[in-house]
Amino acid sequence: MHSGELAPQGFPVVTVVDTQDTWAVFNVREDLLKHFTQGAQFTAYLPALDKSIEFKVTHVAVMGDFATWRSTDATQGFDLRTFEVEARPVTPTEGLRMGMSVVVKL
Repeated sequence: MHSGELAPQGFPVVTVVDTQDTWAVFNVREDLLKHFTQGAQFTAYLPALDKSIEFKVTHVAVMGDFATWRSTDATQGFDLRTFEVEARPVTPTEGLRMGMSVVVKL
């Protein structure tokens, strides 16, 4: 929006973000889920801040069928579900912002 423009009804003109309440969301295939149990802690690298920080898993939930990894050969292997894992920084991290990439190595 620019000065003088009219906003249509229902159009968001302001977005409010609480930068003190931060978390990361990962889509994890079920064969890797053992690394992300509720309450587990892990180290992740944030390229934008060029540093690694500790995260703690706060929520795990199965995703819809659209996120199921399908085996390419029905005689070998099986389908794997995908889970949404939410993790929060263990300590507050200055500069952490919405949309930043978080890299996890297993």
